[in-house]
Amino acid sequence: MVDQELKDWQATWQSAAETAAPAPPFDIRRHAARAGRRLTVRYAAGCLWAVALLAFSTVYAMRHPTLQWLLWAVAVWIATLVAVGFMIWNGRGLWTAASQSNAAYVELSRRRCLAELRAIRFGYALLLAELIVVTPWLLWNFFSKLGSPAFELPAHLTGFAVLMALTAGYLVWFTTYRRRKLRELELLAEFQRSVDEDDIA
Repeated sequence: MVDQELKDWQATWQSAAETAAPAPPFDIRRHAARAGRRLTVRYAAGCLWAVALLAFSTVYAMRHPTLQWLLWAVAVWIATLVAVGFMIWNGRGLWTAASQSNAAYVELSRRRCLAELRAIRFGYALLLAELIVVTPWLLWNFFSKLGSPAFELPAHLTGFAVLMALTAGYLVWFTTYRRRKLRELELLAEFQRSVDEDDIA
C-alpha cells in the first residue's frame, strides 16, 4: 500500500489542478520525520532479531553438539552477520537531511526509498542463498533417515512445508513492498516537480 500521506497529497493536488484551485501544501518535513521514526523502529527490530538468532543458535548448538547442528549454527551466524553488515552499510546517510529546504527533505526521502529497494534486492539474494543451503540439508536429512526407526514422516513434511510457506511469504512481501517504494519514488518526483514549478512561478 502506497504511503497514505503521499497518496492523499496526490489526490488533492490532482483535484486542485482540475478545478484551478490552489492545493494545500504537502508537508514533506512531516513525512520525512515519520519515515525516520519508522526507519529507527525497523533498524532496532532488526538488531534485536539478529541478537535473538545468534543467541538461540548458540544455545541450541551447545545443547545438541552434533556436527549437523554445529554447521547449522555456523550458517545462522554467517547469514545474520552478513545481514547486519548490509543493514549498517545500507543505512548510511538516511537519518538527516542535508538542509532544512523542501528539496533536501525530498532527496532524503528519495534516498530512503532507494535504500529500501536495495534491501529488497539483498533480501532476494539472501533468500536464494538460504534455499541453496536449507533445501539440500532437508533432503539429506530426509533420505539419510528414510527406513530407519528414527524416521518420522510428519516431522520431515512439516519442515518442507514451513520452508515453502516462508519462501512464498517472503516473495509476496518483497514484491508488494517493492511496488510500494517504486510508487513512492514516482510521487516524490511529482511533488518535486510541483515545488519547482511553484518556485519558477
